[in-house]
Amino acid sequence: MGIIGKILFIVLLILTSAFFSMAEISLAGARKIKLQLLVDEGNANAQKVLDLQSNPGNFFTTVQIGVNIVAILAGIVGNDVFTPVLLEIVGNQTLAFLISFTCVTGSFIEFADLIPKRLAMVYPEKTAVSLVNPMMFTIKLLTPIVWIFSSVADLVFKIFNTPHSREDMITHEDIFALVDAGAEAGVVHTREHHL
Repeated sequence: MGIIGKILFIVLLILTSAFFSMAEISLAGARKIKLQLLVDEGNANAQKVLDLQSNPGNFFTTVQIGVNIVAILAGIVGNDVFTPVLLEIVGNQTLAFLISFTCVTGSFIEFADLIPKRLAMVYPEKTAVSLVNPMMFTIKLLTPIVWIFSSVADLVFKIFNTPHSREDMITHEDIFALVDAGAEAGVVHTREHHL
């Protein structure tokens, strides 16, 4: 694989990592009420997101496996591509490695993590619904590895008597908090707020 091929491979790794980052944040941030409205409108993907939210173990295991594999590959390939080129420019192996490491790591932090996660936080339901099918395919693809890691995690949860999924029951306090927040934001008019 030539330098151009390796650079394209790094770009592919960044996009792959961005996919996992967006999927992770959007699933965690997608609101059940909005997803249920989409389901009522006939959106099958919204139901898949709700199903994943009710049992997220395999989903988050897949995300962590994917992110870590990508990070390891990026470190290996990135160092192999940029360090020799930078060595010719700066003439120092350690300095060339540090610049290469900083550039690759910085690219991943910005384009594979920060920007994708911020986008997913702004549009959690839309992002989750868009990414649920490729994410479910990835879960199936990595099933044997996911099963091993999930089983270990489940065992730890069982030992410490911790629930495996979150509770999404909406209390009166939640409703009042939403109405108050809506009134402060100007979404709910003052008259409606006091009814």
